[in-house]
Amino acid sequence: NQNGITAMRSCCENTSVQNNVIDGSLVAGLTVTGPGASPQIKYNTISNGIASGITVESGGEGSFIENTVSGSGGSNIWVSGTSCCPRFKSGLLKDGHIGLRCSDAAGGMFDDLVVSNHMECGILLESKAAPVITKADVHNNMLGMIAREDGTTGRVVDSSFHDNAVSAVSFSTGAATQMLGCTIKHVGSHSCIVVENRGAGVVKDSEIFVSCKSAVEISTDGNPQIMSSRIQNTIGGGVFFHSEGKGELRDNSIFGCNMCGVEIHSGADPLLERNQICNNSQSGVCVNHKGLGSLIRNGISGNALAGIEICGDSNPLVKGNAITDGAQSGILVHTDGLGKIEENRISGNMLSGMEIACGGNPTVKNNEIF
Repeated sequence: NQNGITAMRSCCENTSVQNNVIDGSLVAGLTVTGPGASPQIKYNTISNGIASGITVESGGEGSFIENTVSGSGGSNIWVSGTSCCPRFKSGLLKDGHIGLRCSDAAGGMFDDLVVSNHMECGILLESKAAPVITKADVHNNMLGMIAREDGTTGRVVDSSFHDNAVSAVSFSTGAATQMLGCTIKHVGSHSCIVVENRGAGVVKDSEIFVSCKSAVEISTDGNPQIMSSRIQNTIGGGVFFHSEGKGELRDNSIFGCNMCGVEIHSGADPLLERNQICNNSQSGVCVNHKGLGSLIRNGISGNALAGIEICGDSNPLVKGNAITDGAQSGILVHTDGLGKIEENRISGNMLSGMEIACGGNPTVKNNEIF
């Protein structure tokens, strides 16, 4: 069949579609379309649709409970169009090209979905989509979630992203999706979270750990806010800003990384404020290759190299930080390092409180070094 089942406008909530097996439809296994289309879709198995498993479009809504959707050539679920606001609960999406796709200003509520083994990504948000996704388990996809394009927002809450092959989450081209209370664990080839090409977004109250590269990588005018989160135990660094990346790190704990806690390179200019950057295997913060940035009121302690390291014509503002108990110098300014170093408390480091190499030229004032 072209479509397995189509529920059209004015299909009321009393219409129930349940316990069906729908396989191999040429377009979609099940389509809900038009204003007022709001059936109850329960306990169905929908597989191998050429385009999609379930499509909700043109103002369609509906309640979708405990459906299994697999093997679709496009998206296992595709929600598209203004005023689309379906409600999905406790479904399984697997073995397709894309798990859940929301586009063209679609909304919707998606609770307790398991999304796994998709060839492109588990979740794709684009074209001003604004869904609410809660308690999702997104794993073993090529990429966990992609949020892209200006106007794309939505919230992802209390969800888990793990064991995806490339990255767990990608924000790009203006997307500003919020991730709240999520757990992001990644053992693939890239960083847990990648923000690039003007990507924005908010990551708050989340835990980000175990990454082959940095836990978070921000570049090319990426400008996210990462707040009140734990970033820990990465094979690479904690947060890597480069290629004119921006963004704000506030009130995070960054510790136990195999490289630097935070690296700021190649024209990147972020704000780091009130973070605890501790016990990393290289420097707490390294600013290199003409990096900029403002480091304000952070606690930086117990790192294996310098607390803060400035080199390669970099010129950050370092103000009001407590830099303590490092295995080498508190602040190390290399040859060609610059920086404004003001009002910091520097104590208990194994080497100098502040070391300025020949050719380094920072401005240093009103610090306490003891």
